[in-house]
Amino acid sequence: MHKNYVLWALSLCFLIYLSGCREKNEETIPANFGESYYPLQVGARISYSVKQQIYEASNPNPNIPRLFTYQLREEVLDKSKGENGEDLFRIVRYTRPTGLDNWQIDSVWTVKKDNSQIIKTEHNVPYVKMSFPLYEDKSWNGNAFNSRKRQPYRVVSLGKPFAVNNLNFSRAAVIMHQADSNILFKDVGYEVFADSIGMIYKRHEYLKYCDQDPCVGSKEIVSGSIISEISIFEYKK
Repeated sequence: MHKNYVLWALSLCFLIYLSGCREKNEETIPANFGESYYPLQVGARISYSVKQQIYEASNPNPNIPRLFTYQLREEVLDKSKGENGEDLFRIVRYTRPTGLDNWQIDSVWTVKKDNSQIIKTEHNVPYVKMSFPLYEDKSWNGNAFNSRKRQPYRVVSLGKPFAVNNLNFSRAAVIMHQADSNILFKDVGYEVFADSIGMIYKRHEYLKYCDQDPCVGSKEIVSGSIISEISIFEYKK
């Protein structure tokens, strides 16, 4: 019994030690650590390949998705100061069907950046893309500045390599936006940001599964589902 008690006590002390180290490490992280994963400089741009698989009831075979592809470019147009002194950037978005076509302006979004967070307004909806400092397992409410329900964003990986479209990035941050699934649906989405580059990859799967006999529980995908993937293929700092 004495031996078991000693082992229990040592284990408890070790857990307390780890907890103290973790808190100390978080306290010593610079307040703005992680800013380099979302750099913003006038003239910088990133081009992406976009793929969408959409399951439609109008499709002769609704279990087989229609594939839509195009290219997207985001370019930092200018920089100004916001109402509270934060940096405010305008991002021009261009699209084109293929690499053989000319870019056409699609929309203009905005990004607010200060020492504590980055807020990107997409289609007039603001999202908290990052909350500083960044560290693994950190979470925040991505919908803090819009009327939608609370949506936890979480850093699931930080500072690890990531490769996409034959481009290799030595340090990347993976931020999970949605992670819900059951026998009736799957809603999983995340973004990947490379150090000194910005967003390099984004994926969102919203899948509806059959909810009627005889296919209920089989995870057969039905209409209303979509898989969206955005991946970098070139960039200019």
